[in-house]
Amino acid sequence: MIEGNRDGTVQAMYWVKRVGGGTSASEILHINIGAQAIPTLDNVKDANGGEIPENTDTVTASVSVNGTASKGRNVEIYDGGGASAVLKCTETADPVTGIWSLANIAVAVGGHRFYAKALYYTGGTPYSNVRLFTVTPVVTPTITSVKDPQDSEIANGGTTTATTVTLRGKASNNQQVEIFDGSTSKGTAPVNANGDWSKQVTGLSVATHSFTAKGLYGSNPVSTARTLTVIAVVTPTITSVKDPQETEIANGGTTIATTVTLRGKASNNQQVEIFDGTTSKGTAPVNANGDWSKQVTGLSMTTHSFTAKGLYGNNPVSTARTLTVVAVVTPTITSVRDPQETEIANGGTTTATTVTLRGKASNNQQVEIFDGTTSKGTAPVNANGDWSKQVTGLSVTAHSFTAKALYGGGETSAPYTFTVNPAIPDLVIDPSPVNLSAVHHRSHVTPTHPPAGAYVDRVASGGVPPYGYSSSNPDVAEVNASTGRVISKGSGSATITARDQSGKTASYTVHCANIRWYFGYTRGNYFNSNAWVQGQGGTLPTEAEHAALRTNYGGNGLTAGIGNSDISRNWIPDPGGAPLGQKYVIDPRDGRKFTIMDFGGPSGASANADGYGVKNK
Repeated sequence: MIEGNRDGTVQAMYWVKRVGGGTSASEILHINIGAQAIPTLDNVKDANGGEIPENTDTVTASVSVNGTASKGRNVEIYDGGGASAVLKCTETADPVTGIWSLANIAVAVGGHRFYAKALYYTGGTPYSNVRLFTVTPVVTPTITSVKDPQDSEIANGGTTTATTVTLRGKASNNQQVEIFDGSTSKGTAPVNANGDWSKQVTGLSVATHSFTAKGLYGSNPVSTARTLTVIAVVTPTITSVKDPQETEIANGGTTIATTVTLRGKASNNQQVEIFDGTTSKGTAPVNANGDWSKQVTGLSMTTHSFTAKGLYGNNPVSTARTLTVVAVVTPTITSVRDPQETEIANGGTTTATTVTLRGKASNNQQVEIFDGTTSKGTAPVNANGDWSKQVTGLSVTAHSFTAKALYGGGETSAPYTFTVNPAIPDLVIDPSPVNLSAVHHRSHVTPTHPPAGAYVDRVASGGVPPYGYSSSNPDVAEVNASTGRVISKGSGSATITARDQSGKTASYTVHCANIRWYFGYTRGNYFNSNAWVQGQGGTLPTEAEHAALRTNYGGNGLTAGIGNSDISRNWIPDPGGAPLGQKYVIDPRDGRKFTIMDFGGPSGASANADGYGVKNK
């Protein structure tokens, strides 16, 4: 009977039968057969059936517990310790398995200490093992921060070039959250004892992303969405550099400004860092349109090379933008010229109503030109510090020009003054060509009475007298510099130019021909003189030619330089009829012909005479 009930329980009772009639039963006595089991508390589960590990936190509002005890025997379930422990329920162990359980025990926020107590003799301690856990409040997850790999915060609704971000937030202590990008799970993250969690998300596409954190506890509360947009990485550019007057400074240009404003493009809503060479000049935010600007001050007088470095992605760097800061130069006016490039002296006069002003100023800047108080416009200053400005429509009056710097403190040059006088009329001369083809007997001496057709008198008019005249070819046509008379001198063409005192010119063309040119001389007998003249390409002048020459020189051949007063006789070609041993000569002064001794031949006895020649020129 005992072996069959070992480790079990039997019930014993008795009946009382009274003599006077009637019976009554005793209470049932449960008798454990064999050793009695110490209770155990094996499982503590939350409302979702999940095991609550020993001494951890949970957000459940109720728990279910189970364990073992002696089969069919009762245990009490307690929460707490000592005299303050709260009895939750009494349960009976299964008579076959010895398992007991108690479901849906309401638990408050705070620490809990569960154990089971045997309501039977165990032969030792009546208490099971203790299970500790803490119920924490249900916290709806939050996403409190999203940062890129450089640990820069990405604002909610903001943009980034990062394709990897780290999300951080809060949730119920020691729980887990699941991170979603839209409806796509990005994995879970544990929540530490302080309620903090973090999760790195990689491989983000260039698009808008909406992250949420779902609590894997309670009723699975979900955070508010945290959004960001991943944009393409844009290499920064510097598109503009301006001085404080908002004047653009060209790349590679110069400026006198020591403060400049840089502007450019970069990835939207990011930051760029500005460098002058290797020196950082600080950062600049990029707006939603991709635009950034940065003022840089305190520039030294040297060359500067600016770059913009993207504080995103792999830190792309812009192409360098250079400029040179130069000293402030007070403008000067160094020259004023008329359209003929004639310099107008400071304080001088001109008839020009258009002038070109030139001067110096700070390199690659601008100056504004004033006539008195009236602006005549601006002029750029080149890299050498030179500027020029044409001013038109000047009135006949006095003018005072200044150049004002459109940089620095607006320094102004010393005035440059001159007076515009009434316009000079054009210089005029008959431009029709002239043919001087009359036979002209002459020498190198200018004839005083040239024949008709061998000279022309043309006088200029207008302009500013007196006039001067010149020939482009004086060996063809000689001109009197004062009177303008032109006399043929050789075959060919020449341009005759008249010039007035203002420098104006007018001209015409002269064509000359039929010049009989007298040259000489040699002194000797007829034979030798004639041979010399022929050797020069000419002939001895005839009596008629001598007459023509004298006419052109006022009746005296000596005036033409043909003859010598010490001898006053020139050989002429032998006309025949002279007495034996005689040859004809002519007196160049008056044309008187007479004979002198000459027996011919190179060494024949002879009286000497001068041998002059004549030829076509």
